[in-house]
Amino acid sequence: MNPFHQKSLKIVAAILVIFALLVATHKGEFWPFSIFPMFSQAGQPWTRALMQDVSQVPNNQIWKTTDLNHLHGPTVVLSNIGVNQIDFSDFISKTRIWDEAHRKALLQKLQHISLDDKQWLITKVQGHFAANDSIVVQAIPFLLINGDTVFTNPTLPARLYNAKL
Repeated sequence: MNPFHQKSLKIVAAILVIFALLVATHKGEFWPFSIFPMFSQAGQPWTRALMQDVSQVPNNQIWKTTDLNHLHGPTVVLSNIGVNQIDFSDFISKTRIWDEAHRKALLQKLQHISLDDKQWLITKVQGHFAANDSIVVQAIPFLLINGDTVFTNPTLPARLYNAKL
């Protein structure tokens, strides 16, 4: 076998070993080589975030959990205000400690809109499979923005805002 073929085989073998290691350490999925990465978590519970204008909603209604058909106010199309929906959802759903720095970061993400004249509700929409292959989706009010202040939902356990990993 000539030196070119030997070198080529070594390179291919090294790539396969690296790929096997990456797949083994990433629960069977390694994104660059995955055909459908969006389906790798099929059937698992999920969480997304959305934002609503609740300026006209009575205060006693704001913190009530609902379904998607009974949201508290009009939903804000985040791309229209220069906010990436996926990044926003990741930030809301993956932040475990809502300290002052994270609250300021949220306000910074929403800098393209006027926060002073309205109340904005950040809602976590959570879904999961239930019995008989049905899907349960809940819209859980999570954060309320009023001016430059971010309030947490007083009806939720405080550990949801201060969870240690």
